[in-house]
Amino acid sequence: MRRLIFFRHGKAEITAVSGGDKERPLAERGRVECRLAAAWLLAAGFVPDIVLVSSALRTQRTWDCVRETFPAAPAEIHDELYLAGAEVIMDLIEAIPGDVETVMVLGHNPGLQDLSVSLAADGDAPELQIHRVEEGFPTAGVVVFRRNDAGPMRLEAVYEPPRTLGGPPRWTFLDPDAGVRG
Repeated sequence: MRRLIFFRHGKAEITAVSGGDKERPLAERGRVECRLAAAWLLAAGFVPDIVLVSSALRTQRTWDCVRETFPAAPAEIHDELYLAGAEVIMDLIEAIPGDVETVMVLGHNPGLQDLSVSLAADGDAPELQIHRVEEGFPTAGVVVFRRNDAGPMRLEAVYEPPRTLGGPPRWTFLDPDAGVRG
């Protein structure tokens, strides 16, 4: 695997009809933000070969929105990803065959954020970028890592959706050494 994309589910409704957290649907704002994030990924050249999706309703509906941009990427639904910690997420990633170039994980916090901070620190990301990832991983936020050789994953990009719909992204970063443009 050369690239790893962490995509947090879009903004969800506060409650579900059933009352359960796992059944909370995606809010309209979440659908819009997910489509914006997917368009940003595509424009930056970050196209998943496979997508691992949490079994929660909000992550599955996020995938429904993102799939419009990446229709060729197969998705696997994993119960283990629902509110998974960093170790569980990494175990699922490591189970992917080695010939898969780009893996996207569509999941939840705090697991995605914890794993992002750990990988950024292990990959010697600048302190400012590590701090930015530590500050938060908003809904429909994306963090991208890349491995150029057998070394650690390096932080390649971060995307956060706009605070107000129609506005600019809150924060983006693209590693100039990676040769991508956003």
